[in-house]
Amino acid sequence: MSAEYHAGLDIGASAVKCVVAVAGENGEPLFSGLGASECRNSVRDGILVDMDGAAAAAARAMEEAEELCGFRIEKILLGVGGAHVRGLMGTGTIGTGTIDEPGVISEKDVAAALDAAGSIDLPPGSMSLERITRDFAFDRFTGLSKPPVGLQASSVTARVFTVYSDRVPVENLVAMVERTGRKVEALLPSGLAAGASVLSADEMDLGVVLVDIGSSMTNLVVYRDGGPMHLAAFSMASDHITRDLQRLRLSWVQAERLKVEKAAANDRMSSPNLVMNVPRVGDRGTLQISHPLVTQVVSQRIEAICEGVSQEIRRCGLEPGDLPAGLIITGGGSRTRGLLETAAAVTGLPVETGFPRANEVPTEILRTPEFAVAAGLSVLGCGRTRRHGRGMASGPKKGMLRRVKNFLDTLK
Repeated sequence: MSAEYHAGLDIGASAVKCVVAVAGENGEPLFSGLGASECRNSVRDGILVDMDGAAAAAARAMEEAEELCGFRIEKILLGVGGAHVRGLMGTGTIGTGTIDEPGVISEKDVAAALDAAGSIDLPPGSMSLERITRDFAFDRFTGLSKPPVGLQASSVTARVFTVYSDRVPVENLVAMVERTGRKVEALLPSGLAAGASVLSADEMDLGVVLVDIGSSMTNLVVYRDGGPMHLAAFSMASDHITRDLQRLRLSWVQAERLKVEKAAANDRMSSPNLVMNVPRVGDRGTLQISHPLVTQVVSQRIEAICEGVSQEIRRCGLEPGDLPAGLIITGGGSRTRGLLETAAAVTGLPVETGFPRANEVPTEILRTPEFAVAAGLSVLGCGRTRRHGRGMASGPKKGMLRRVKNFLDTLK
């Protein structure tokens, strides 16, 4: 493989997904491989709880991606998500003179301001994942995207958004990946990875909320003026809908099937005359369950998830009018019928489904919401190195793609 590749690995509560890309002539990602493998009960609320199970699933996902791209994956970009991942905005100001006698802002002054903004005290047991330069200011002028080097001012200010996480869960993830015989090239926040693959630069500039509804966690990032300003996660997502349906005396398999095939998040989408015969848990006969009852159960949980998103937006001190680009929902949970309408009603924002943006893909499977994080990790990898390369390592194998598609169908 002559071109530098970037393999993103997303460790979720229901599946592990891997996406491989190489950087094109202009640094754009050219996707060449993907894989997915079921991973139940190995991750809970974003925390690894079964090393062997997750390692086996990660190995299978990477091996499937290798079959498509035609070379062995030796290093990966690992996504880190969950409630233990948080963000802080830091501000650093360096004096360059006085109001009466301003000095000229130098590159050294800007570097010192950036260093001060990024040098925040993290909680004990934490580690920094990413530091993102947000903007600059001098005197009365704020929100500058470029450092004001060469201008006269009494001071220069920089803002840096630091994403950090608990150290132990991250070290466990790294150890799990190393057990597969691969090395971790970089640790990247899953929320920012999803944003990198789904959102446009204009959306980030205008103001937008990216929500990734996975199996056990909902991650969100609020963007304004071109970068993130708030990051959060809470333990409520697609699996919680399944558990709610289980309370109707159903097995996990039957509840999951009912969610995928019949669930709706809006009462207007219920079928009043539809009654379903569903096997009872323990194979003790069947139950008759009306579609309006299923819709009621699902809609209550969806409303709770959307209210959690709304609370995080308010925590930023923002109103719907501050986010003209609205709410973009991705992840497997975004497939729930009626979700967009419910989310719009609860948050007061226009809502759309987010799909990974890609000009060249080995298969359309990659353009599904489930691959937003894994694809975004490889996108961020291409952006970090800016190395040039062309083309795919090999063409996609139809049997391989069919296995991945069939697996994804079980996660909907």
